[in-house]
Amino acid sequence: MKFEYTGLLKDPLPSGNFRWRVRVKGERNRKIRIPVGPGGAGFDAHYRAARRGETPQIRKALGRIGDMPVLGPHNLTEMDGELAIQWQQSKAVSREVTVLVAEMPRMELDIHNGVRDTFLVTERGNPFASSGSLDNRIRKWVEQAGITDAQGKANRSQHVVRRGVAQLLANEGASEYEIMTTLGHSDPRTARIYTDKADRAGMGVSASRKRT
Repeated sequence: MKFEYTGLLKDPLPSGNFRWRVRVKGERNRKIRIPVGPGGAGFDAHYRAARRGETPQIRKALGRIGDMPVLGPHNLTEMDGELAIQWQQSKAVSREVTVLVAEMPRMELDIHNGVRDTFLVTERGNPFASSGSLDNRIRKWVEQAGITDAQGKANRSQHVVRRGVAQLLANEGASEYEIMTTLGHSDPRTARIYTDKADRAGMGVSASRKRT
């Protein structure tokens, strides 16, 4: 079923219920499931993120897997008048991390305000018992997003998603120090891997244009 929202699909299920999916812009065969339809709480944010190829849960996979199960409302703070999440990483010699809360997570926080002790929960609404159980769940979210191999299995782990965030930041012009503080690296040389890659890609494009 089609709607006035480009790429929005309402799929009937054998149970008699239905699900909402959004076709990713520029990737006709990739569709992302969203939890609500038009008129539902947070629909606009879910729809826009899905059109960009993002899923709400994967967007949360910024921190290290060992820290993610315990992050919750107690980590919320305010920076320059904006809502942020702040935490001290558990890994040795790792630094404190502070990131602003983007539109999609902020919508979800409003929906679950005062209900959850942690940001990420199981299907039963309980905190994840370990980083391993969360990692398994993230792989399922990746599969739901359609990021799979030929066998339909997730070909992205939480760590790979985290690295992808770093590369996206570099591609958008973030410095190695900005990436370092956002992901909690203790050495800027780690973040330089991503900025060097972005710089080389940019220089390659620039050189190609000079040939024409």
